[in-house]
Amino acid sequence: MTPEDLSGKKVVIISDLHLGKKFNEIKFAQINSAVSPADKLIINGDLWEGFAYTLEEFLTFDWRKLFGLFKNKEAVYLYGNHDREYKNDSRTNEFSVLTSNEYDFIQNGVTFHVRHGDKLAPTLDMRLPRIAYFYWFYEIAVKIERFCIQNFGKPFLHIYRKDNEKMIAWKNTNLPKEHWLICAHSHLAVVDKENHFANSGIFEPPVATYLVVENGEVSVV
Repeated sequence: MTPEDLSGKKVVIISDLHLGKKFNEIKFAQINSAVSPADKLIINGDLWEGFAYTLEEFLTFDWRKLFGLFKNKEAVYLYGNHDREYKNDSRTNEFSVLTSNEYDFIQNGVTFHVRHGDKLAPTLDMRLPRIAYFYWFYEIAVKIERFCIQNFGKPFLHIYRKDNEKMIAWKNTNLPKEHWLICAHSHLAVVDKENHFANSGIFEPPVATYLVVENGEVSVV
């Protein structure tokens, strides 16, 4: 696929929202605030919680109030390990203009490769695929992580730094040095200019991070 030219546009890359049945007004407002200034939106995987719900269920949740905004920002939706391709269908056009496993774009002469990152740093649900079918596993894992995020904030997420290191190692082996690799999946936001690597982190208040790419420069918010 030829990289899309997004020069002159403000690109917002958001990921790991893990939206489910429970609606959160604060999270909803923060998503609106993050996405509204964008000219182009990239949802880099794990938009909805496929371990616990189906796409049909997700499309009925109150989060659908975001769909108009997403479409207005010409959202590109990349699949993650929680919302894999086989769990989605053509109804994703309710909130996106393009769905894929990867997306490349160029801005001001700089090339960006966007991947969720699950294939570069496989997690437990990928090494033991059947475990993802156990709802209790999902419930326990999510409750523990949310408790830690709410009580310890961003420092807690550094337990995932090894996943980012695996992604960087893949990038340095498989992509030209001057190209950027943009990932998600690890929940740990970072912009590493030396290795031309960035991760959008997790969007879970009070830690609700995302990336902005503008004029060929990447920043984490």
